[in-house]
Amino acid sequence: MTEGDLEQIIEIEKDVFIKPWPQELFLTHLRSDACVKAVAEISDEIVGYLVGGEEDSKFHLRNIAVSRKHWREGFGTKLLTYLLEKLKDNPEVLSCYLEHRLNNEAAFELYKSLGFTCLGLRKDYYGKGEDAVVMGINF
Repeated sequence: MTEGDLEQIIEIEKDVFIKPWPQELFLTHLRSDACVKAVAEISDEIVGYLVGGEEDSKFHLRNIAVSRKHWREGFGTKLLTYLLEKLKDNPEVLSCYLEHRLNNEAAFELYKSLGFTCLGLRKDYYGKGEDAVVMGINF
């Protein structure tokens, strides 16, 4: 993921999320050596991305998205598999966690299929009345 990718990433972000990240937040993560970032591409088209960072011995997957027109084509699985393999090779990272909207069944099934389990709920995480499910995986 580079700054040159941001236009396509922001386009996906705005299409997929109710409350998209602003470009400045992506720039902060892009410029940080402590963050892991990756894109999935078909030819020169970005079809998905992820961003996260280490917090003590845990990795927080802060954002992951796949373009709507490429949902259910395996790109989310490929991005997450790439991330998990990278994290497993890092002896300083013992686990990975993430949040997703309570009503996002597709996300829940994807994470569960890769070994994530439910850790709890974060009330009003996405705003009043919009709870998040916290899921995690240990290495």
